[in-house]
Amino acid sequence: MKSKYNTGEPIDINKISQEEIKIAFHEWAEGCTELEKLLNVGYKKGFLSFACCGGDSGFPYIVYELNNEYSRKMAISIANELIDREVECRISFLHDFYNTEEEYKQMRKSLIKSFPEDFSEESLSPKRTITQLRVEAKIENKEEVFNIMANHIKEVQLDNVKLPESIEEIPIRNFKVKDEDIRDDR
Repeated sequence: MKSKYNTGEPIDINKISQEEIKIAFHEWAEGCTELEKLLNVGYKKGFLSFACCGGDSGFPYIVYELNNEYSRKMAISIANELIDREVECRISFLHDFYNTEEEYKQMRKSLIKSFPEDFSEESLSPKRTITQLRVEAKIENKEEVFNIMANHIKEVQLDNVKLPESIEEIPIRNFKVKDEDIRDDR
């Protein structure tokens, strides 16, 4: 059967009717019931995935664009939960800490001025921060990883979550190699 939503092309979830949302999540999850649950829970909590894969065409993963304080706090909270639970997965963030504060301000100002339809004061943080979360699982533990994430999103309180102010404060995790954790080079 041909997929209506799992086309490999970006689809604006806001343009999908409520009746079709469940069909889209089912197709995007590629048979992974816990990923489908995660997509539904995230949708209900306003934490929407940018991309995901149930594992049929490679590593199971989910990606979130972080464009406001809520999504950033949710991402940090999820990453810390997975790390605290010692779940075998890869957690990585895109961020803009590679610039100095002044370079970031100039870049931000230039983007807003040059591309007002894509960037705005609201979409770009006034200070450097995390911009994307990617969580990758292994085929054999994808259900566990996605289940922990879904349950955490459902129950989390974000009042005490602190956003990173430097590259060193960003929680990351890589897959284990010979029973040792390997941290990504920053």
